[in-house]
Amino acid sequence: MIAVLYSVFDLLWIAVFVLIIRRGFRDRSYGMPLAAAIANLSWDFLVSFVYPAPAPQVYFEVLFIAFDAVILYQVFRSWRTEFPTLTPGLFFASLALMFVAAWALMLSIRVDFNDSLSVYSGFGGNLMGSMLFVVMLLQRNDLRGQSFYIALFKWIGTASASVAFIVYRLPGYEQSLLAPVLCIGMFVFDLMYVILVYRMCRRQGINPWTYA
Repeated sequence: MIAVLYSVFDLLWIAVFVLIIRRGFRDRSYGMPLAAAIANLSWDFLVSFVYPAPAPQVYFEVLFIAFDAVILYQVFRSWRTEFPTLTPGLFFASLALMFVAAWALMLSIRVDFNDSLSVYSGFGGNLMGSMLFVVMLLQRNDLRGQSFYIALFKWIGTASASVAFIVYRLPGYEQSLLAPVLCIGMFVFDLMYVILVYRMCRRQGINPWTYA
């Protein structure tokens, strides 16, 4: 059962990435918050090449790196529209600092919390991303780079991994309280994002079930 739940996570997140990239090219924007994209790329690289996850999960992580790279390309292509007050120097300096911060946090969490499977850094980065998706939608006040299916698949996919972890604890995390708290946080904010995207579709006269 645990393999099924993690497979649901992987397959739905592949769909999320594909839909985000597709929507980003169509809308000439990007559909993943910048900090979340950097955290995703950093974590996927960490568990692909620095501390490789067991097969076959590591192969999915390498694929996710390719998706992350396309999303960052979309960011580079359209950042001036999203951040019109930033100069190129300030934007790229901020980008570099975010990468440094992401790696510093992930590596220090691994050491301080004995996070041998990078669970805390992964769930923590995912929770941050779940919050930022909500913030991005509210700030843009439109569906640029986003769709109801992105929100729905993201919610179900992440919830599947959360259920798998809570029910079938990984070795070394049997007594963890932090991980379930992070899982609950992801579930709540992802559900909030689903509801907000659905309502925005309706407010703009868009059928959420046919808008991908």
